[in-house]
Amino acid sequence: MNRELLKTVVLDQMEQRALIAARHIKRDIPYEKLQKTLSAPNILVITGVRRCGKSTLASSLFSLTTDHAKNFACINFDDERLAGFTAQDFDLLLSVFYEIHGSDLEQFVFDEIQNIPNWELFLSRLRQTKKCIVTGSNANLLSSDLATHLTGRYSQYTVWPFSFAEYLRWRGESFNLNQLSTTRSTELTTRFQEYLVLGGFPESYQLGTEMVARLFSDIIDRDISLRYRIAPESIKNLALYLISHLGCDSSAATLTEIIGAKDPRTTGKYLRYLSDAFLTLVVNKYSPKLKSQILASKKIYAIDHGMAKAVGITPNSSPARRLENIVLLQLLRSRSNSSDKIEVYFWEDVQKRAQLDFVVRGNDRSKLAIQVCYDITDPVTRDRELRAFALARLGEEQRLLLTSSHTEKIQSAAGEVHCMPVWRFLLEESGGSPN
Repeated sequence: MNRELLKTVVLDQMEQRALIAARHIKRDIPYEKLQKTLSAPNILVITGVRRCGKSTLASSLFSLTTDHAKNFACINFDDERLAGFTAQDFDLLLSVFYEIHGSDLEQFVFDEIQNIPNWELFLSRLRQTKKCIVTGSNANLLSSDLATHLTGRYSQYTVWPFSFAEYLRWRGESFNLNQLSTTRSTELTTRFQEYLVLGGFPESYQLGTEMVARLFSDIIDRDISLRYRIAPESIKNLALYLISHLGCDSSAATLTEIIGAKDPRTTGKYLRYLSDAFLTLVVNKYSPKLKSQILASKKIYAIDHGMAKAVGITPNSSPARRLENIVLLQLLRSRSNSSDKIEVYFWEDVQKRAQLDFVVRGNDRSKLAIQVCYDITDPVTRDRELRAFALARLGEEQRLLLTSSHTEKIQSAAGEVHCMPVWRFLLEESGGSPN
């Protein structure tokens, strides 16, 4: 690798990060908790879909602990000028870093490092004396080889697209759930309808939803097709079907027939590729028996409801389905930020034709059961949603019926059910205030 080219790339990327940092907003992320993991020989691994803020988070964690941002070095390997970079060039990169930042450099960020084969060997050596953060757009960034080399000395955190609270902060708006006037509630409802269309990628707020459609194609082409050497059209057709049928039950056998594939095992691999690239999210059916969970069909959602709106091709990417997708993403954010082991499932009784959209379990008990329904003014719809709570009887601590706008406390056969607008639930999960 040419040293001068490498130096130019590092300096160019420094300028780009400075521009992004100027527009940085506070995320719903446990900054202090993550900072405590930054001590050698521990490595912090940040994963998440492309363009969700992994690099910004990594930079901010070091910036918050130092007087000057220059006290950490960073490189993003998702740069075409680094196409010839190999593991043998890492020492040259260190030399460039020390030339730019000084020989006392102690902190490093490596973005999209999975693009470089055998990178884990280099990090295993560097982490012994330096603080390191690595980011990647693949859920399997921590491969078995990496786990072997790091021998458990790493922490992992997943970053998600913007929450509704973060969207409000991006707009410069404040909120306080303890002091909401009728006017402010109406304004928040309007803002949520915007968020329901735009989604959680901040670039779409500035550049329009066409950017999200391009991001969808980039993930298919670069993170899946090139990585696994498969034809982009075959994986794209599956992705389009899934993202157009949010929350629908899916099995490899059924999807194989729908997309015209030859072997369910191939479809199963494709499903894993989409999930690993954070393009789709998989929710397992709840069962007290692990084997039953594994064998049961799954429900599949999109990484972003705005992406589903932008590229979806059927009515199932309608507001009602996207509302469900938004709730799942908020539950996953809460799981990332929780110190408890939390899992999200759905519950279903096929014979009785009843389903709970989400069951949140932690510490071996059901904490929360959730139904998501855009509108419950129709008595038949209302009864259907409440009936599932009564049939499931999972011993949950709380029951929520989340809608587009309705608020009510309902006494049902299952017990008390709290009905509230989705936007209020999202803000409560984010702490209830902008700070």
